[in-house]
Amino acid sequence: GTTAAAVPPSFRDLHGRLEFRPTDKDRVVVSLYDGKEDANASRNEALPAATSGWIAVEGFVPPSDAELQVSDVRTGEGRGASGAWTRRWSPAALSTVTFARSESSTTADRVSVLTSPSTGVDDSFAAGRGGRGGLAEFSEIADTTVRIDTRIGVGADHALAIGGEIASFDADYRLRGEVFGQAGVGL
Repeated sequence: GTTAAAVPPSFRDLHGRLEFRPTDKDRVVVSLYDGKEDANASRNEALPAATSGWIAVEGFVPPSDAELQVSDVRTGEGRGASGAWTRRWSPAALSTVTFARSESSTTADRVSVLTSPSTGVDDSFAAGRGGRGGLAEFSEIADTTVRIDTRIGVGADHALAIGGEIASFDADYRLRGEVFGQAGVGL
């Protein structure tokens, strides 16, 4: 819904990291992340007194107290985890195995209504705006990566690096919008 003043956003952010050495040659690191943001920029905006420049329909005169009621709500979430195991095989050889997974999503819902508190009438069509401009948007991304890396020292200033990485990315995006046409005409 709409509000007279924007609501302050809320935010949560959590990071954690744990590192330990089970042996003199092994090191394990685990990291976690979780975050969320909620934003509500809904508001009522009074229209300027001189309306002739933005009204698209000739002869339409908005009420003197006309306002644009804007609903603009967004949410974003993200979480992730990773783990890495490093093993020193010798003074010249080192291997690292890493696994990481992250997910993030965003939703946004927007709509605006041209109305007046005194009449309560929705003038979004009469003013030539083509409706309320409603949009609902959703996106989601997931990433999984596994990496193996080995480094072998071959001399004072040289090293040989061997390894591989496999990554999987999944993405989903959806957008729904308000669409109108003339009565009796197919879209």
